[in-house]
Amino acid sequence: MSGNVADAAQVLKGHSRKVGVLDWNGVAENVLATGGQDYKIKVWDVTTGQDKLTVEKHGGVIQSVAWNYNGTLLTSFCKDKKIRLIDPRTGEVAGEGNGHEGVKGGKAIWFGKHDKIISVGFAKGSERQYIVFDAKNMSEPIIGPTTIDNSAGLIMPFYDEDTELLFFAGKGDGNIRYYEIEPESEPKEMIHYISQFGSNEPTRGCASMPKRGCDVNTNEVVRLYKVAGNVVQPLSFKVPRKSEMFQDDIFPDCRSDEAALTADQWFEGQSENPKLKKLEGGFVKKEGGNVAFQKQEEEKELTGDELKKAYEELKKRVVYLEAELAKKQASSTSGDAPQ
Repeated sequence: MSGNVADAAQVLKGHSRKVGVLDWNGVAENVLATGGQDYKIKVWDVTTGQDKLTVEKHGGVIQSVAWNYNGTLLTSFCKDKKIRLIDPRTGEVAGEGNGHEGVKGGKAIWFGKHDKIISVGFAKGSERQYIVFDAKNMSEPIIGPTTIDNSAGLIMPFYDEDTELLFFAGKGDGNIRYYEIEPESEPKEMIHYISQFGSNEPTRGCASMPKRGCDVNTNEVVRLYKVAGNVVQPLSFKVPRKSEMFQDDIFPDCRSDEAALTADQWFEGQSENPKLKKLEGGFVKKEGGNVAFQKQEEEKELTGDELKKAYEELKKRVVYLEAELAKKQASSTSGDAPQ
């Protein structure tokens, strides 16, 4: 990116209140899920700007939405203290579990390629905690609630599906914890704390770079971007190895930048796993791929003078129509009078 973006490629209108969360489908091209303060999740075809599906199964503000590995299911974290599993193509809730008892916010994400969901939130006593659910049975968690600490900031979780590493970045925290996950192990053996990145600068926000943006030559397996003050800091997590050869055990084939399905195919019910690419020699961007958006025409917002002029014109039109109506009524009355 070499400059500021001033014009929108597409404008999505459909929620009746503020939109707080979104997540792109990792398989279908330009399919986006959004959650708003109107208690609704909408699934969009961004190319055409249409909200194709609406899920109205929540009893509170939606605080996170996340797609599973093959883009067929969504999980949501809601302020009504429920973690939901949603089939976005039918709008039905496929599973539901009790979440965190605290009133503060939280998030829920998937354990990458596995049918496991981890949520982070707060206990009644304001302790930060996590819960793990098996998506095949959401009635009871398989882990937790498990206390993390007593800090007050919202936790932002990130999961690297290739190395099975889980990161917890807390808003207002200086440190970022990370864990190794064994999703198919017994619950008590599933989550292993590794270490933490330490800093005195509090985190205002955090985001993760897709694996294809990492530097394989330095064995960089994860890169996070931390917002501290008015600065964005890249944080590089590397596996220390002396060999200069490509390390295929820590760099398996990762998600490509090429979609496996078009939006139309996905909305018609087709399913595919993500397309993968090798990282040996560095990631090579797909040629072309520019999207022609069918941008919806936006209604121009009128100025005060324009509104006043339109109002005066409408008043004149009403007076004219009332006069014409009176003439017709008078003509009709005279025509009905006895001769």
